[in-house]
Amino acid sequence: MSVQVDRPITGKLMPISMQPETSVQLPKLTARLDFDTIFGVTTMLVIWGSFILTLVQL
Repeated sequence: MSVQVDRPITGKLMPISMQPETSVQLPKLTARLDFDTIFGVTTMLVIWGSFILTLVQL
C-alpha cells in the first residue's frame, strides 16, 4: 500500500514542480539562442558582404 501511495504522490509532485521551470526557462533559452544566432548571422553576413565588396571594388 505504501508503494501505491508514494507513486501517485511523486507523479503528481514531479510534473507540478517541473512544468513551471521548463515552461519559463525554455522560451527564455530559445529567445536568447534565436537572438544570438540572428545577431551572429547578420554580423557575419555584413562582414563577408563588406569583404566581398572591397574585393570586387579592387
